[in-house]
Amino acid sequence: MKVKELLEDPLYVEIFNARCHDSGETTNIENAKLFKEDLLKRNVKNSTSLNLQSLRLGINAMIALSNSIQTRKVVEKLNLADNSITDYGMHSVKNILQNCGTKLNSLNLASNMISGQGIELFLDDLMQNTSLKHLDLGVLESSMRKNSLGIQGAVCLAALLVRNKSLESLSVNDNDFGSDGGEAIGVALAQNHSLKALRISENDLKSEGAM
Repeated sequence: MKVKELLEDPLYVEIFNARCHDSGETTNIENAKLFKEDLLKRNVKNSTSLNLQSLRLGINAMIALSNSIQTRKVVEKLNLADNSITDYGMHSVKNILQNCGTKLNSLNLASNMISGQGIELFLDDLMQNTSLKHLDLGVLESSMRKNSLGIQGAVCLAALLVRNKSLESLSVNDNDFGSDGGEAIGVALAQNHSLKALRISENDLKSEGAM
């Protein structure tokens, strides 16, 4: 049996091949079987959710995903938490956001070693987006990885909160904002009327950055 026949879904085939390129794994049937097992634990056939959490996806896997996600008719929820996207993979995230159009309403990028520079890469797309309701840039408790948006990321998120009118929940816990970053977000929140839930703990906000 070939990898393509085993994985069936063209999107999964592309992601698997690219992940092997990222990690140095061999693209053989045994590795493909393990990959399929991981996918089946996380995903239900014909679902509008795509869960790729903790699958060791790197930059090439993200490029493959951004190029192939249109093979899915509808992706409403995309979970990419606990991978190795990094700032270099954020160009692909930008493309994914564009390719999913108005269908995507939930995006999880927690624990992906993303900095403020990475968020800035697709900030314009986030500000103009009208379908995304839930955005997670925080930390997955079980992960060894984290994001570190810092003051640059806090300023970007402040701009997002002022401009975006549809986002309802935002998770940015443990992102090294500090009091200045917390203050920037606090000022922006006063101008935002759509956000219903904000998770911002473990950011060393101190009293002047707390809300």
